[in-house]
Amino acid sequence: MLMWKLKRLALLASTILGSGATSGCADEPRVMPGVQESGYVMPFPLQQGGEQIDLLVRVRDDERPHQFTLILVMRHDWPEEKKDALTRIYQGFAIGDLAPTPSPFRFRIRVDAIDEHNDFHDEEFVANTKPQYTLQAENGAAAWRGQMLYARTLTPGIYRVRVDNLAPVPQIDFQTLFRFERFSRKV
Repeated sequence: MLMWKLKRLALLASTILGSGATSGCADEPRVMPGVQESGYVMPFPLQQGGEQIDLLVRVRDDERPHQFTLILVMRHDWPEEKKDALTRIYQGFAIGDLAPTPSPFRFRIRVDAIDEHNDFHDEEFVANTKPQYTLQAENGAAAWRGQMLYARTLTPGIYRVRVDNLAPVPQIDFQTLFRFERFSRKV
């Protein structure tokens, strides 16, 4: 029991000192200070494989699930071929396709509570993403196509979230984002 508490304390100390980082395409990780709230968005490039996210998130209530979403950013001024390529990745098909396109994404998501009274730990491998929503963004210049990666009803507290991109996706030549958000509907 003492060892478990010491590990928790070490995890808490390391996550507070480096509360959120992304690594992979960049040589140096970007550190995001503090604990992130629902609605937090950060870049998450996926082209090379091996990219990682490591951040702390706060769950304030357990009335609704919280989710982690991969956002594919589509610019409205793109040529139709590029829009179709993004649509194939997002939906698994585009108008006129004879067969579905398999999802190129492979992620490992680890969620660990760091509060002393919560021993939640979950690890999930994601190979099939689910189209979730399309939002107009950037003053109408782009559409955010969100794909749900992970959703759970969590007890209030602070959680360490680590996401690993397990497969390179070189065909993505557009911006990709990671979003932590509270689900919009009650369960």
